[in-house]
Amino acid sequence: VYGLIVAMKVNIGLLKNDLSKYLHKVRSGEEVTITDRNEPVAKIIPLEKPLIRASMKAWLKIHPPLKTVKKQPPSSKLVRALRDEDT
Repeated sequence: VYGLIVAMKVNIGLLKNDLSKYLHKVRSGEEVTITDRNEPVAKIIPLEKPLIRASMKAWLKIHPPLKTVKKQPPSSKLVRALRDEDT
């Protein structure tokens, strides 16, 4: 989904102080490796974003919209016609 993935390292202390900054970087496609005393301990990676429009187009190819039915008269006219038949 993402092109080139950029990786960066950050110490736990810096991550705690600027978590929103690093999450913004992850949202833009970067990977963040969390280190403790220069030892990697975890990695934050971006989630794959679903391509909603593309997947919807593919779904519509398999499941085309239903054809519309010829416009029906309003129900009030149908009720009147039924009443007229009873008299």
